[in-house]
Amino acid sequence: LAQDRLLRSVEHTVAMLGFTPTSSEGFVEYGAAFHALNSLSAILSIIGSLTVIVTFIAFPQLRRFFARLAVYLALSDLWLCTSLLLGQSHAPHYTKCHIQSLLGTYFGLASVLW
Repeated sequence: LAQDRLLRSVEHTVAMLGFTPTSSEGFVEYGAAFHALNSLSAILSIIGSLTVIVTFIAFPQLRRFFARLAVYLALSDLWLCTSLLLGQSHAPHYTKCHIQSLLGTYFGLASVLW
């Protein structure tokens, strides 16, 4: 009984913060807090990826095989996070959705395979 109340309280808090998706016109909508957190994490990841790439370019002594793998991973993560920053697209903007999907799928897979 107490666990059920606690669970309902947590679910209510999560829904109130905007982390629970809602559906409208065939699209899944998230709240502003979810989008802000998503954008913040993508921006921080882009900054980290750019730091790795700039460090690799600035220091020639780091240009070894394993450092190159880290740069490839940073490049794929950079483009993956760029696709996350494109945000949601609604009808009739399906081109943006296709581009975001293409970037997310390709660079998400590339990120895992590196």
